[in-house]
Amino acid sequence: MAFIGEYNEDLKLYLATYRSRSIASRQSAIDIRTEITTKGKGLLEAGKMYSFEYYTTEEIFYDTNPIVIGLGESDNGHQLGINLHYMPYEARLPFMEQIVKAFKRYPDFKNAADIDVEKQGSITTFTWEYLKRALGTKYNLTYCTRQYMINKMKNPRVFSYADFYIGTVNNEDNFFGGNINQAQSLYYKNI
Repeated sequence: MAFIGEYNEDLKLYLATYRSRSIASRQSAIDIRTEITTKGKGLLEAGKMYSFEYYTTEEIFYDTNPIVIGLGESDNGHQLGINLHYMPYEARLPFMEQIVKAFKRYPDFKNAADIDVEKQGSITTFTWEYLKRALGTKYNLTYCTRQYMINKMKNPRVFSYADFYIGTVNNEDNFFGGNINQAQSLYYKNI
């Protein structure tokens, strides 16, 4: 679905096409359902972006349709990922720009528009430790990083690296026990 295959340009085009962040966000929800068709396995591979439905009785406040950048398996066997919905838009855009800039040295990312998403490898150096060291003082990554149980994840979709811009603009409110504004306001509590 990439327009040009260059993250920053595709992001600008997407936002310009839909004329506002809120309209682009609503369109991204549609595009995720209709254009991001590659099914994931429930594993959140390092550096890949995912969307899935999530339901649990163990939490009283959580995102039921997260957009997550995978960090792999956590210490207790769950899947670890950075949920972009917990990061306010004004922090998310520069964060993703830094991530994309770092990923550009990887051939699968650089040539993503030409490589099937199933054949795109993970970014194995994209670990919690690396991310916390590199960007932890600038972004509240501890707050945005969540654990997910595979058996609670439904309909996982994996984004092509070329389609990261679609997940970046998504700011849809699908929270259980609250709303996205509450979630994003807590981002600034302990930064």
